[in-house]
Amino acid sequence: MEANLEELGLTKGEVKVYLALFELKEGTKDAIAQEASVSASKVYEILNKLIKKGLVAFVVRNNVKRFYPCSPSKLKEYVQKKKQEIKKEENIVNSLIPMLTSKLAHSEPYTKVEVYEGINGMKSVLSIFKSSFNQ
Repeated sequence: MEANLEELGLTKGEVKVYLALFELKEGTKDAIAQEASVSASKVYEILNKLIKKGLVAFVVRNNVKRFYPCSPSKLKEYVQKKKQEIKKEENIVNSLIPMLTSKLAHSEPYTKVEVYEGINGMKSVLSIFKSSFNQ
């Protein structure tokens, strides 16, 4: 299960905290840190990332934040959101390619220089000369 969650894009720490919440059903920072075997100083950072991903929620009772896992179906929404982001990035790339290609077409030609070193370099140069004479 841990490997599958990591393949979805969760870090090892996020996986530990996420699964710990399913064991606890609801927990404070300290309880989650203990169950997940993660340092208490990192738990809030990890929980905030999981909240942004829509996988964890919290409630404040008696001035204490208590965290709980969202429905596992939220994983599907998380993947859908990632797909939308990738589609958006793909559209950006598709719009950039023609613009960047046209910049190359309008640039001045340049001289290409290759440097060869040692015996293998000499062999490469000889093979280039041989192939150019055989054409």
